[in-house]
Amino acid sequence: MKRMPVVEVLGLSGKLQNQVICRTRTGKAYLRSQGDVPKPESARQKEQQRQFKLACAAWKALSKGEKEAYQGWGEWSGRSGYNLFLSEYLRKGNKSLPLVPQKGQRPAPALPARELFVACLEAVLRVGASGDIAALAAALEALTQTRRPAAG
Repeated sequence: MKRMPVVEVLGLSGKLQNQVICRTRTGKAYLRSQGDVPKPESARQKEQQRQFKLACAAWKALSKGEKEAYQGWGEWSGRSGYNLFLSEYLRKGNKSLPLVPQKGQRPAPALPARELFVACLEAVLRVGASGDIAALAAALEALTQTRRPAAG
């Protein structure tokens, strides 16, 4: 786009026919042609935008503990917890969520050591609410003992 200087004395702003008056951060004004209006969005694009809004709202509705759990998962996959949550939500909908499973439910392992991580989270949530650190340590120790590979 070709920039043309605008006379500052006139103090113009806005549009002149198909030209737009713009200003830089330093205050210099220039005139450029107006951008093309994009095609109307397809139904699929509108649906994807709606799903993205729902995913963002679902993230905001998560508790602090659930967000921290996603942050932990995100570190393992090289993403933020927010990005991981949105990715999972948009790919699978609400079916696979939350990553912290409900009682008696286990997520399918998709990340390295995911099952162990979830089991540790379950132990922390189950025992940590009571504040009994000794019971938590014992539960985590028992968990790691059962998960160790057999020597051979």
